[in-house]
Amino acid sequence: MVGMASRVAAVGGASVVQLASLTISSLVLAKILPVDEFAITRIVTAYMVMLIILGHFCLHDAVASYVAGARTKEEQSEYIVTGTILTLAVSCLVTIIVETIVYGGGVWTGELRYALGGTVLFLPAASLSIVYSSVFQAVGSYQKLMISTVLVGVVPALLTTVTATLWGLFGWVVGRGVSWILVLFVQLWLVKYLLGELTIRKSVVMELVRFARVQIVSGSLSMILQSLDVILLERISRNLTIVAAYGLASQFARALLFLPGVLGRVYFRQIAHASHDRNELLIHLRRFVIHTTLLCGGGAIGLGVLAPPVIQLVYGQAYAECLSVLRIMCIGAVISGLWSALSVVNIAIKKPSYSIATSATGVVVGALCVSVFVPVFGASGAAWAMNLAYLGGVTVGAVLLLRPR
Repeated sequence: MVGMASRVAAVGGASVVQLASLTISSLVLAKILPVDEFAITRIVTAYMVMLIILGHFCLHDAVASYVAGARTKEEQSEYIVTGTILTLAVSCLVTIIVETIVYGGGVWTGELRYALGGTVLFLPAASLSIVYSSVFQAVGSYQKLMISTVLVGVVPALLTTVTATLWGLFGWVVGRGVSWILVLFVQLWLVKYLLGELTIRKSVVMELVRFARVQIVSGSLSMILQSLDVILLERISRNLTIVAAYGLASQFARALLFLPGVLGRVYFRQIAHASHDRNELLIHLRRFVIHTTLLCGGGAIGLGVLAPPVIQLVYGQAYAECLSVLRIMCIGAVISGLWSALSVVNIAIKKPSYSIATSATGVVVGALCVSVFVPVFGASGAAWAMNLAYLGGVTVGAVLLLRPR
């Protein structure tokens, strides 16, 4: 228990640094950029959330799952190297397709088009970074996981703040891209001891692809759910001021998701090893769920009390609607935390089909509710819609996970 507590504290501390850095950076961006430009950064980020998962094709989950179960260093190395090559191939193909659509189609115009097109150029680096982050938790290398976690937050926070201050929206795009490249170089150095010869065996490729082709469905649906609120809010309202207020509230609320993320990284290996023993698995799941509920609930209460005065003091009337949106998001914090916990469990026990059902439910409920609520209630309607979406997905996921086998 002492070892587990120390790992939770260590990984948790790194995650706090990561999310605090990114959150503070976003709050600074909201202050230094015009409202419309800040809204564009939120919209581009929402699209990139979906594009990155296409870029790595959920190979990060496949690599993590098989590396965690590998018995030798050579076997781990083979999965990591194969995953790297596959991720590079897929992400470069996705980049070419998306760039053609962005600049060749008429869906996006003006600054939004150029900001999205410029950011997508760095998709391969962002995709590989996700893969290597998953490797550290799979092998139980918590020190390297801490370093990687901190860098993922601190590097882009520092770079984008400086570059956006100097060059506005263009600077934000450049800073975001360069930060992905720098973090990837450090991760490569940290993982080099596990990298072997650049050879690929068909059997290993098929194992990773078989896992990933199922997980990509649930992963894509999950990422769509994380982004559809901002994307649909912009598409339906055509009001960047509303999008900016919603985006600012999300920066506060989504910071709470580091709590189940930290617990998931620590419990991942234990849950994976207990996947064939239902009684042991249920013990780990019970602890995971209880800790997630307590931490997310406590965090939501604290956020609901402390954040509104800060928003009023720093941003004033420009982000007035942010306050009501944030309160609604805090109400759903425990549900969204349990959603994240279920995602970790399904990957660890190799049940991607459960994630598909969970994510599909959330996306359908979310898309319907956002489409109905936003025209009437604006940004607050989008927040309520997402609470209902996560509730629907968690209900389905829990039923599947706990049903008798």
